[in-house]
Amino acid sequence: MSEFIHDEISCRILRIFILEPFTKEEQVFGGHLCGYCMIPKDHKYHGKTKDVFTFDYDVHGGITYNEMQDEDHWIGFDCAHCNDIVPSTEKYMEECAIKNFPEFFIKKTYRNFDFVIIETKSLAEQIKNDLNENATD
Repeated sequence: MSEFIHDEISCRILRIFILEPFTKEEQVFGGHLCGYCMIPKDHKYHGKTKDVFTFDYDVHGGITYNEMQDEDHWIGFDCAHCNDIVPSTEKYMEECAIKNFPEFFIKKTYRNFDFVIIETKSLAEQIKNDLNENATD
């Protein structure tokens, strides 16, 4: 996990690994990165965890995480969409001899750490802008 502060907003980047629940052998899904930002307590969205679609923030794939962790409210995005390379999926396709997946269908890209830092900082800036707009209203 990588943690940092950007624009006075707490940020995290995590690499996700989840055990597959329906396999006979132990297998892991993931290897992709996710970016998260903490919603400040005085923010208009703090505590609103019912719907990820209420956020009007422009990040890769949209907001896909919206949860309270104790008193802290975190939102985030993931890099496991259909146009993203997810390491475990690529490994599975290789093991199953699924080769030459037609790239004309979906051109996939691995979203590296630098990409996720940029997107996470962008999310923090958008959260901060909302705070500033609320302060002037």
